Amino acid sequence: MNIELDDDLINLAKKIARYSELKQQHVSILITDGLVITGYNHFCSSKKICTIHAEEDAINNYITMCRQKYFDNAYIRRRLRKALLITICFQNGIIKCSAPCQHCIEIIKQYGIRQIIYSDRDKFAKPYYTQRKSRDLSNRPSSWFRWREMKKTNSIF
Repeated sequence: MNIELDDDLINLAKKIARYSELKQQHVSILITDGLVITGYNHFCSSKKICTIHAEEDAINNYITMCRQKYFDNAYIRRRLRKALLITICFQNGIIKCSAPCQHCIEIIKQYGIRQIIYSDRDKFAKPYYTQRKSRDLSNRPSSWFRWREMKKTNSIF
């Protein structure tokens, strides 16, 4: 199912993407209870080895905000079950495929987030947005596997 996101969310994602130091700038927007919580991919505590993914950052920001208001874990999990997670990837200002990796899928399932929207591209390089339930994402091949298969098909030999 293809979805049209409103321009406000896309513009918000572009603004947040500027904070990322990485070449591919992933942005996640978590919407729950009328709140809009953002996250982006970045290096972990100034180490150039480990990165925090955008989905993980948005979920952690929401949990941190809830804990500052002294909400308990049961309340946080109930709210995350009703949440919508939007993930968009920008590379040089162009929207790219931002399907979550296996690590992020496990985190999404662990917190019970049921709906996720991520950017994708068709063969004519036109971006669109795909909405899926998190349990449907488990059968999806990893990005490394898709990249390897793409290299095989585009190979000269």
